[in-house]
Amino acid sequence: MGVMPFFLIFNCSRVYNKCMAWIIESNRIPTEVIILKETRDFITVQIKGTEGAIRLRRSRIFKTKEDALKSIKDSNNSGSNHHGPFGH
Repeated sequence: MGVMPFFLIFNCSRVYNKCMAWIIESNRIPTEVIILKETRDFITVQIKGTEGAIRLRRSRIFKTKEDALKSIKDSNNSGSNHHGPFGH
């Protein structure tokens, strides 16, 4: 069996025929998006209030803002001691 479609996972509005989700922009900003299309492991989304669209892997899309924020915290606590090129 394949991957479960997003419309079964996310709360989609039958009135407006739109599914809302969250992404993380620039590894720090949670942003609400509209799911436009699914193709295999990629989802095409439109940032609310804009006209353009971007395509992201499923793993980069979150059901709630809290889930998106948790992913930022998880990546910051991954144990990596990487610092910038100037040691900051």
